[in-house]
Amino acid sequence: MKLRLPILATVFALMTMLAITPTAFAASPTATSASAPVSGTIANGGGTFTGTLSNIVFSNVNGVLTATGTLSGTLTNAAGATIGTVSNLAISVAPRRRAPARFST
Repeated sequence: MKLRLPILATVFALMTMLAITPTAFAASPTATSASAPVSGTIANGGGTFTGTLSNIVFSNVNGVLTATGTLSGTLTNAAGATIGTVSNLAISVAPRRRAPARFST
């Protein structure tokens, strides 16, 4: 009986330490930068813009969902010749009008 009590106390202490010891948590996923193709037409004289909006981050700016990112691309005239380039231009874009939304619980 004298030997059982210390053994039981030791086993109980070891089990308690194992239960309290923090477990390793999986690393939280890292944020990936999103990118999206951008294209459009030049209003005066014709031509096009083709590029990419990268490093996109969405945020709430004064209650409006806004996409902020870096724009890079090429401007071409109506004949297809390059007339300019844009490299790493920081921009913010908000929707022009609100879209209807439905929420269900």
